[in-house]
Amino acid sequence: MNRIPLPVEGDCPPYFFRYIHYLHGSDPEAELRAGLERLKGLSRLTETALDYRYAPGKWSIRQVLGHMADTELIFMYRMLRISRKDKTPLSGFEQDDYADSGAYDSITGPQLIDLLVAARLSTLALCASVSDEAWEFHSIVNDNKVTAKALPYITAGHQLHHERILREQYHLAI
Repeated sequence: MNRIPLPVEGDCPPYFFRYIHYLHGSDPEAELRAGLERLKGLSRLTETALDYRYAPGKWSIRQVLGHMADTELIFMYRMLRISRKDKTPLSGFEQDDYADSGAYDSITGPQLIDLLVAARLSTLALCASVSDEAWEFHSIVNDNKVTAKALPYITAGHQLHHERILREQYHLAI
């Protein structure tokens, strides 16, 4: 049984349901834990492999992984604020600006994996700290209503989305 209720229409902008649907209604905490193990498995990638881009102008694997870490941290910051009844509207973010200025080219693969793992462990700890009641709390994010319960599903689905891209476009076994 899912401790975190399944988001429904109105819990977040329709765009995010493309990530939520990756879970097929399954437990987001279980998927976040399984995803943590897959993230740890990326430590096998060499520095050269991390710099691979499947086409000019596309992100390197290193940037994709950095984007995943940045996004998870932002989503969990939002969940923290929402689950603590903070009604202050939150802004959006431009993923390309983050990827371009993330300085991921200057950190090693192990450091990048450490960042991903630390973000995920923080996510799991935060999820464990949210009361059943607080999953229903909401705030405004980028001019849209978002509930706390939507964010773990979105986060887990976001990883699954990028894993699909890494398999299909980058030919990575993940």
